[in-house]
Order: sequence, then C-alpha cells, then structure tokens
Amino acid sequence: MKRSSLYKYYRFGYNYYFLLNDAEGITYSTATRNLVEYRDFLKEQSLKVTLKMVDYKIEDLLKRLMKENEDDIISDEHQEEIHKLLDNSDSSLDSELQLTQVYQVTKKKLDIDGLLSGGKDFLAVNALNYMTKQSFLDYQYGCRCVALTVSTASAFHLMRCIEESLKELYYAYFRTNRLPDNKQMWGNLVTYLRNKPKSPKPKVDLLDNLDMFRRNYRNPTQHPDKNYNIEEAQNLLLSVIVLLSEIYNDKQILKYAKKR
Repeated sequence: MKRSSLYKYYRFGYNYYFLLNDAEGITYSTATRNLVEYRDFLKEQSLKVTLKMVDYKIEDLLKRLMKENEDDIISDEHQEEIHKLLDNSDSSLDSELQLTQVYQVTKKKLDIDGLLSGGKDFLAVNALNYMTKQSFLDYQYGCRCVALTVSTASAFHLMRCIEESLKELYYAYFRTNRLPDNKQMWGNLVTYLRNKPKSPKPKVDLLDNLDMFRRNYRNPTQHPDKNYNIEEAQNLLLSVIVLLSEIYNDKQILKYAKKR
C-alpha cells in the first residue's frame, strides 16, 4: 500500500495544465521543476505507457533546459517543445489515469494513522516493551487490517497475538516441567495456570478474562463460517488492547520477559 497526499494530485493537475496551456513567461527553473514533477508522478503512479512515450524525451529536454540561466524567461522555442511533448502524450495520460484507482481509508474508532503504523501508541508501556516479536507482529497486522477494513483477518491476527502472550504468561509461571508443545493450547494453558498449587499465581480476574476470550472470540473465530464485520473487529481490537495491558501488568511475566 502506498501512502499519498491528495494535495499531490491537485498540484500535479495544476502544474500540468500550466505547462500544457500557459507556460508563457515562466522561468527555466520553474519549467524544469514542473517537468521533473511530471516525470516523477508518472513513475510513482506506475503510468508505464505514458512514461515510455516521454521518458527519454524528458531527460533530453531537461539536460538542455538546465544549461540555461535558471532565472531567465523560457524561450518560445523551448516553450513550444514542452507543449508538443505533453500534448502528444496527453491522450495516453488521460486513458491511464482513468484506469488507475485510488482508495481512501475510512474513519475508524481509533486514529487511522495509529492503526496504519501498527498501533504502538494504543498499547500500555509494559506491553509495548515486553511483548514477544511474534505477538507484537500479529498485533500490528491486526491494527492494519482494521484500518483497511479486512475484519476477519484482523481477528485472526489478534487471536494469535493473545495466544502467544498467554504462552509467555504460562512460561513465566512454569519454568520447568512444561506441557509438550502439542499440548500447549489455550484452554490447557489457562487450566494449568488456574490449578497451579503454589504461589505465585496469576490473578483470577486475568485468567477469567483469558478464558472468556477463548470461549467468545478464539473458538468462534476458528469456525469456517465466522466472518467479522468492521464493528466487531474494532471492538475486538479495543478488548485486546485492554487484555494485553492486564497480561503485561503481571509481575511474574515481567520478570520472565526482562530475562528473555
């Protein structure tokens, strides 16, 4: 996904019109700058047909324009050359622009820039500092999927994030004699943490919350017929942010994570 300002399109249209129709009286520096912006815009938007028509001609013309005094008014000859170059490729540019789609990210409950950048600013400090690389990566993908309204994919990534963080919680309390890897499933981990015979033990509220997530989110998300709408995905993300804060507020996991 490419990020772009709407102003860039406005500026391109204005400068293109100016070069094509009203270049009289401009300086060589202005003409050169506008031609460079025109060429760069074609490249950025992948307008390959138009670029192929004009690329080498623009480079040749720019070399000659740059030899002139930048503060001088452009000559009629050079002005006509610019006009001819743009006019000959105008129909191609028009056709390619009609085939090029630009998508606008719609407003969400959380800040769009924050979502697209991976949601760092939404996390509690401990979660941000001590989540594993994988859980943080899944959290970031979950945020970006919400921003782009890919709701069900967001839920999958957010569940992976919480499950990875739950494993970290389990590892923090069970340093030895752990369950085999193929038995380290969400329900088993919560049960073992809940039934731990000796202190320290996780808070009951945290374990209840993790169990609730398993029943209400993780298990339904795995069902092939379950699809999330954007409201559900956003609500899930908000709940995940709270749950991550609770997990990484646990003293035992912080001790473990700091030594990891």
